[in-house]
Amino acid sequence: TRAKTDIVKFLANRKDRFFSSIVVAARDGSPSFQTVNLEKDSLGFVEDMEGHFGLLRFDGGQSYYALDGQHRVTAIQTLLNDAQQRDRLGVTIPEGFANETISVIIMTTSGSKEEWKKKYRRLFSSLNRYAKPVDKDTVIAMDEDDLFAILTRRMVAQYPFFQWEGDAITNEKLQCKGKNIKEGSPHFTSLQTLYAMNIELLKSAANEAKWGKVDDFKRNRPENEDDIDSWFDELVEVWDSLFEAIPALNNDPSFMRTNRADEEESIAAGHQNNALFRPIVQELVLAKVARNLLNHANTNTKSGMVKALSKLNLISWNMYDAPWAHLILTKNERDNWTIASDDRAKRIQVAEEIILWLVGQLELEDDEILEQREIYKSYLNISPEEANELWDSLLKKHKDING
Repeated sequence: TRAKTDIVKFLANRKDRFFSSIVVAARDGSPSFQTVNLEKDSLGFVEDMEGHFGLLRFDGGQSYYALDGQHRVTAIQTLLNDAQQRDRLGVTIPEGFANETISVIIMTTSGSKEEWKKKYRRLFSSLNRYAKPVDKDTVIAMDEDDLFAILTRRMVAQYPFFQWEGDAITNEKLQCKGKNIKEGSPHFTSLQTLYAMNIELLKSAANEAKWGKVDDFKRNRPENEDDIDSWFDELVEVWDSLFEAIPALNNDPSFMRTNRADEEESIAAGHQNNALFRPIVQELVLAKVARNLLNHANTNTKSGMVKALSKLNLISWNMYDAPWAHLILTKNERDNWTIASDDRAKRIQVAEEIILWLVGQLELEDDEILEQREIYKSYLNISPEEANELWDSLLKKHKDING
């Protein structure tokens, strides 16, 4: 499926398309190699090539097997030969594509059937098993087609809050390797989380209408560089508004992710356990709810955006308060606070829905509120009395914010 869709689109739409060598196993037939004698040269290159440079010839009786590059071969065949699939994808064969050349490595072998099968199986597994995918941080740092990777790099390079003069690996504002951030870290967030947040923060109705499917849009760089500049300016304005609307975002991250921040010693030292500094909350709650508020306000002015986002400043981001306590922040078997791992995605979704309800973006009837309460309480591993107390605090917060 990937070969007949994603790679076909890549071949059809990218003028700079490039493939690494396809590795092909050849069996049967009588391949022969004829050395080509080269003229001597003063640099000594020819001597090094003697016996290694020439022509490989097959007699036509061989069979070919793609050991590495099966998807590439399938994509090429599909683009050239499958008109129905081209129509489904809305692509055409690029001019001259059928005459393009690619690099092929041909492996030949001899011996019994079992011997060459064993050799090719080993080679196949070596080529595929030990191939290491590029990590997400490197993709964000290198991708020149993904708009959001481009914008994220520009944010790191140009936006004062994320700027860092030293090497990326020493960046104390943004963690550039890995997504999870340790307690006591000076980083506001991770590169991966910033990238994901930027996608959410730009999801206005107008932008999504231009993008279509985000995953497809990310594969092709916008042709108009002015559009990229415009999206960057828009993103900067959203971040400016967020920092102004929620002053706590400017706190020192080193003190904001302390799991024992409810203890007297930690409180005295200024430590907090603040959901605003948890990457999972930043990406899946803060950015999503912020975009929802901006879409509802339907404003392009800085003051209007700050006003819309200011509702988020009325939320308690203290992880010992509802909705975070015992939903996202839970007690482990040693009675220590930790971020929940069981059903984490579902828990975050419940938290997002509650925050949307608190800021007035999710309207619920009385029976729907009762249903939301039961869903919320089903994740809390505490006594019914404690659960009711937490829910009552949410009801009060909703009334305070919405009247």
